[in-house]
Amino acid sequence: MLPTYPDIPKAFELTGQPLFTLGTPGEPGNVAGIGIVWDWSYTNAHFTMLLVILLLSGVAILATRRLNDRPTGLRNFVELVVQGLADFVQSIGGPTVLKYLPLFGTLLLFLVTSN
Repeated sequence: MLPTYPDIPKAFELTGQPLFTLGTPGEPGNVAGIGIVWDWSYTNAHFTMLLVILLLSGVAILATRRLNDRPTGLRNFVELVVQGLADFVQSIGGPTVLKYLPLFGTLLLFLVTSN
């Protein structure tokens, strides 16, 4: 027989809480005779994703300014991350997987920065 434990109250909620809503939630609109609920909620998850995109875009813009000059600390750091990721991927899958690095490398950087 398994022991029973009391319910633990939630310290925080992981679901996206709407910050604001566009449209009329709960009321269907008439589009070509089809009832559609116009509920476009902008949640805290969307806000966090936007912040991460702006952060990564800002780092990319700052790191690639004046490419003819000597590399700065930020450019050296970004180059270290990209080259390390490229070497790691190439050591596992060989040189043919380098063509997928821009897509999956960007996704990895986005996920690591988000968490």
